Amino acid sequence: MKPRRKEGFVVRTFGTEAVLVPVASRIVELNALLALNETALHIWNQLDGSKSLADIAKSLAQEFDVDEETARRDTEELVAELVRIGVVEDVGAAV
Repeated sequence: MKPRRKEGFVVRTFGTEAVLVPVASRIVELNALLALNETALHIWNQLDGSKSLADIAKSLAQEFDVDEETARRDTEELVAELVRIGVVEDVGAAV
């Protein structure tokens, strides 16, 4: 899987909090604002369609000094939820 953020959603930072906000026509697609903690924001910023889940998890492990298994699990869970709510899409299998 190579996840990519869908257009029409932006992250806004308020103090130390980051919030995923729909813009324009996407407002009706997201029933609530989604708060992103520091690790979720790091993952969100990697979702450009060029990286596999494994690549993103490795980046997360390095950035936050956590073991790769924890980073992989956290990445997979967050991306699955973002796909489920419709703000991320899969643009192709990892090569």
